[in-house]
Amino acid sequence: MPDQAPADARIPPANAIALVMAGGEGRRMGGIDKGLLPWATTTLAGHAAGRLAALRWSVRISANRFSQQYAALGYPVIADRRAGFNGPLAALEAGLYAAKGHADFLLAVPCDTPFFPADLPERLLGAAVAHHQPGRAVSGGAAFARHGEDLHPVFCVLSVALAGTLTRFLDDGGRRMRDWWTAIDAESVDFSDYADLCFANANTPAALAALQAQAST
Repeated sequence: MPDQAPADARIPPANAIALVMAGGEGRRMGGIDKGLLPWATTTLAGHAAGRLAALRWSVRISANRFSQQYAALGYPVIADRRAGFNGPLAALEAGLYAAKGHADFLLAVPCDTPFFPADLPERLLGAAVAHHQPGRAVSGGAAFARHGEDLHPVFCVLSVALAGTLTRFLDDGGRRMRDWWTAIDAESVDFSDYADLCFANANTPAALAALQAQAST
């Protein structure tokens, strides 16, 4: 199993919530909803949500189908505001609007990366808060993860003040997360102090089996 920081009593500010991203089509899984695939005693989405809840984050799940099955995991479910499958940025948009009035920052974590670093939420939030400066071109905090030169843009924290900016980006046809991060001059946070397996994801049945085998060692 890859190196993990201890899941200690890190307590996020009361103005931040977490979103587990499970709203994709699962094309490389043959159309199966990845978040509902089994992992240990729960599912991939349940495992990610449980890790965040153990770190005392308030958790939501982003899902565009099988909402009852996701709700059975014990967390509120948020669907995209846009019809169809428009990628992770559409899930972030829905999460930001759902967070308005409840939090100032939104953390996003994909459901299919079970070994993400335990201190990733804390470090991303710290970078996003530091990025929230009125003098910047975009007055809103944003940070995403990287491992050396490898970018992991779905792991991110955004200020809810960026909701309208993201809506305009999507309305103009934007879909690539890397383009979005460039557009808002987001900070990147390096996690190369962890083994790169911490960002390995279960995109295919073979990849999931490999991660399950790794978890049992």
